[in-house]
Amino acid sequence: MEHKDERLNELMKLAKRDLPFDDFEDRVMANIEKIAEERETLYNYKRYSLLFFILGTLFGLALNYLLAESIEFLQVSEGFRRMLELGTQLVYVLLIVLFSDRLLRLLKSAKKANYTGR
Repeated sequence: MEHKDERLNELMKLAKRDLPFDDFEDRVMANIEKIAEERETLYNYKRYSLLFFILGTLFGLALNYLLAESIEFLQVSEGFRRMLELGTQLVYVLLIVLFSDRLLRLLKSAKKANYTGR
């Protein structure tokens, strides 16, 4: 039994590796902490982007409704009034499409980078 322990000790000594730098462990741990902070930051960005997208959409709906109501009281022709309403709605839809595209890109990039957060 003692013979096996000596041989095991010899094999364990051969398996021991010296670290390439004196502060190698510190560097590795610092990199791990940095990655964890980046994941948390990206998770917060995703959460805030969804929140502000929803709030902006609701605000835009309310603003578009108020603009449509205020256009009704303008002293202009019916055709011009309809064109103004259509123009404000098109701008609103265009902004929603562009911002939702940006939001989807953010969510996809987070998944590709394996920063899914929680």
